[in-house]
Amino acid sequence: MTARLLLASALSSALLAVPSASSAQGRNLDTASPDGKVFAGELAAETAPAIFRLSLPARQGIELEALPVGSSDPQIKVFEGDSRTPLAENDDRPGTVAARVRLWSETAKSVRVEVSSSPSGPELAPGARFRLVVLPTDYRPVAPQAIAPGATLAGELEAGDERLFHFQGEAGQVWVFALAAPEPSPLDPVLDVFAGRTATGEVLGNDDDGGGDLDARLRFRVPRTGPYTLRATSAGNSGAYQLSATIQDAAAAPAPNPVLELDRAQAGTFSDEAPERLYRLSPAARARFAQGGSLTIRMTPAADSEVDPLVEAGFETPLGFSAAARDDDGGGALAARLVIDLTGVDAAWLERLRIRASSVGSDFGAYEITISQD
Repeated sequence: MTARLLLASALSSALLAVPSASSAQGRNLDTASPDGKVFAGELAAETAPAIFRLSLPARQGIELEALPVGSSDPQIKVFEGDSRTPLAENDDRPGTVAARVRLWSETAKSVRVEVSSSPSGPELAPGARFRLVVLPTDYRPVAPQAIAPGATLAGELEAGDERLFHFQGEAGQVWVFALAAPEPSPLDPVLDVFAGRTATGEVLGNDDDGGGDLDARLRFRVPRTGPYTLRATSAGNSGAYQLSATIQDAAAAPAPNPVLELDRAQAGTFSDEAPERLYRLSPAARARFAQGGSLTIRMTPAADSEVDPLVEAGFETPLGFSAAARDDDGGGALAARLVIDLTGVDAAWLERLRIRASSVGSDFGAYEITISQD
């Protein structure tokens, strides 16, 4: 029986006999049948996650999927034993708010599964429900590959699967990764970068369609020297891919963090060598916002420019820029407009506030960006 049929069978049987949400919290999932089983659970807003325990057999693939019930938006994290370092985690798999992870190990081990509310989902009242599906699969992970500057790697990627690539970055380097679907591949490539040698924790860089059409192009400035992991996935169909990596000439990279003054438009230009720009607030602007108020960011394409503005606001962290909000066409037509309430944000965080400007797709050209206080 295929995994898909097993899943359908498990879901239909769940309607007849699903354990109560209260018994599911902290439940030992080893009671699941060999053909898979569905467990009910509850998500608590801003409290501890629902916890499950599971024995992972040696050389047996297991798939865990948290299915939302109603307006819930679950995420999954899996840990070995009582470790706090995730073995695997997922928020939204492509096309849905359901979360799914696949597990496989050479040796038997005990894992802890935590299901909680997605930080990107709606605010939920305690008691929001989910269903956790446990399913055996024939999944086998593909060993991570090393990728070096100038290299081009090719392969096949199944929808819902991933490929991992390791690279060693030096602080200040700018890596450019391009993940393309060669004709006639229907793949919709997505790229993510993580610190360390696993695809867990904070996403330091992400791109979906920045390479034009459905291709991904990710420009990543290395925040500190060390190992990094690049993850390739598909937002849609399965298909062939080609991945290339280059290091951008530091002299060609834009000067970091130019200053934005209140109510003073600043012009810029995107190019293949400089496809984005990271801004910070001027001292005068920070002093104004220390008194409260909302920051409005407007970004418009220049006349005859092909730029489709995308503006993001976030903070500088030890691992680089971390976006908290973004806007594409909120200013009408192709213009971007993003409003952020900075009331209560202290001086230290205002100092670390950053605004990233870029263009959707691969079209480059001139633009203007302006900030104001409302």
